[in-house]
Amino acid sequence: MYKGRPLSFWARGYHSFSPPLGPREAEEAVRQAGTNAIPCLLRMIRAHDSRLKLLVIRLAQKQHFVKINHVSAWEWNWNGAFGFGTLAADAKDAVPALIAIYNEDISESSQGAAAIALDGMGPAAKQAIPSLLQGLAKTTGATRGNTLIAIATIDPDSKVTIATLMKCLHEPDAKVRWCAVAGIGQLTGRAATQAVPAVSELLHDPDKSVREIAESTLQRIDRKALTNAWPH
Repeated sequence: MYKGRPLSFWARGYHSFSPPLGPREAEEAVRQAGTNAIPCLLRMIRAHDSRLKLLVIRLAQKQHFVKINHVSAWEWNWNGAFGFGTLAADAKDAVPALIAIYNEDISESSQGAAAIALDGMGPAAKQAIPSLLQGLAKTTGATRGNTLIAIATIDPDSKVTIATLMKCLHEPDAKVRWCAVAGIGQLTGRAATQAVPAVSELLHDPDKSVREIAESTLQRIDRKALTNAWPH
């Protein structure tokens, strides 16, 4: 409880800007709860709306006698992920449960949210790397990208991570290419330098968002390479 209301109420503030809800209030409520928030956040990430439930809700929303205020499972999933992001490494005891949720693949948003929750813990979630690497071979789109970001954040300097990021720079899905470049932006030293030529090629990517993340990444790891690519 926080200010007389349950944590689940305040956690909705990660996606709502209707007073008293908002991101700042959500973060404060989670910080106040500390690790006691973990069971609630795990339930949020496990939330799933069946097709039947969604159909019933859509039908109910068409009538005008009773207002139906449904919070989608997608929103609960990501509220839980952002809650773990607030706790960061303090929530490391939840890593085994998050790995189990990720492996269970309840839904695309649940799996993606579990990956981002692990991402928020950084190296403290290193035991999740084998599951994330296995998942990377099975997932697509945004979930694949979220998994890639998590791997890069949790274990940025390993040879496996670097090789995985480099390979994903050539994915057909722009979301995945974007996440691969973002992951390279977290590398340091020689690993980052070695990736410069490949990232430079993406300055001419057909997708605008990929071009933009490539430019910002080069600004961080090698400004000279960026200047040579875009002479003034």
